[in-house]
Amino acid sequence: MVTIPDHGASTRARTKKKRTGSGRRSMANVKPAAQPKKEVNSFIRRGASDHGALPTWKELEHRQNRRLQKGPRSNLFLETVSTAKVALLIIILAAGFTAYVGHVHATQELLATVQDMREENMRLHLKHNRIKGQYDKLTGPETIHRRAQELGLREGFAFGNEVIID
Repeated sequence: MVTIPDHGASTRARTKKKRTGSGRRSMANVKPAAQPKKEVNSFIRRGASDHGALPTWKELEHRQNRRLQKGPRSNLFLETVSTAKVALLIIILAAGFTAYVGHVHATQELLATVQDMREENMRLHLKHNRIKGQYDKLTGPETIHRRAQELGLREGFAFGNEVIID
């Protein structure tokens, strides 16, 4: 039971009884009205009746210090690695990154060169086809027949002198 002081009001009217339950706290909290009144702050300091007393700041500080005094884990990876190994790892990573960037630039230059060569190859194929067409036009059957007629040759099926065998 908690009594809240009321200036001039009857004590019985302001007395609140807690619900009765099983356990030792249920009867221990019931107080007769004749006992001296406690302040409201004493209830808050004691904590909720179901949870017990709340720890003070000093108790919390001691708990935290005990937790810190257990010591950090000594098998952490970063604690076991020396500064020289970390520096070497950073240098290796920087060299690898530099090599990768150089490789990317070299690949881009190679791609540009291959594209230029493909264009040159296409240009040369077209030129070859054009020249071959001109050659075929100059050496084709129509041109040869026309030139033969200009030279005075006649078209016929004579294959040479006849050979007679007895």
